[in-house]
Amino acid sequence: MKLGLGLYNHLLKPENYRFARQAGATHLVIHTPIFRHGGDPDATPALWTEEDLRGLKAASKAEQMEDLKGMIRAMGRAGIPVMGYNFSIAGVWGRTYGEWGRGKARSIGYVEAEAPPQDPIPNGTVWNTRYDPDAAAGDIGTVTSEQLWSRLEYFLKELVPVAEEAGVRLAAHPDDPPLPTLRGTARLVYKPELYQRLLDIVPSPANALEFCQGTIAEMISVLRMPRTRARP
Repeated sequence: MKLGLGLYNHLLKPENYRFARQAGATHLVIHTPIFRHGGDPDATPALWTEEDLRGLKAASKAEQMEDLKGMIRAMGRAGIPVMGYNFSIAGVWGRTYGEWGRGKARSIGYVEAEAPPQDPIPNGTVWNTRYDPDAAAGDIGTVTSEQLWSRLEYFLKELVPVAEEAGVRLAAHPDDPPLPTLRGTARLVYKPELYQRLLDIVPSPANALEFCQGTIAEMISVLRMPRTRARP
């Protein structure tokens, strides 16, 4: 287990790197994509541009998969051992804040009565991000559990062999909040036993999991208190 600090794009500053060291962190989790569309592992890393994003949107499923394979190979050559990923459409959603931590420390969680309405996801939006401002009116509709698990199976069968060769582990993050459906779309790992279902798709050391203690604690609270899911 490694102690790391997660930093979004606006937090990538020297003072935060120093803070990570002072806190004893040995690793960083960078939440901003730093590769260009096209899958060229030798390309100079750069932040996404509008051209990159539009190119990704226009690319076919197979082309996008080749991009991911190229990134995994580049990570292996760079000595980066783990690629964490979230496999959901709705993303993290509906967070609330309360004194749920030890000693009533302020923490985040999901409380159904305080969450916003579960409106359908608009076209051109994924993971709470509007990637296509010109998308047609309407929403993406319903995504079933069978559809999502089928997509995950394709994803893992394509990428795990590449990750094995590159010496990289793919690590899946559980769903946050851990609900069976969210905004009309199915979720994957929303209860503990579904971790095993994911691992069984392609048994391999390269097919791994992120141990998100907060989300797992939420899973336990769902079992105990169906109307309240709060991170202790």
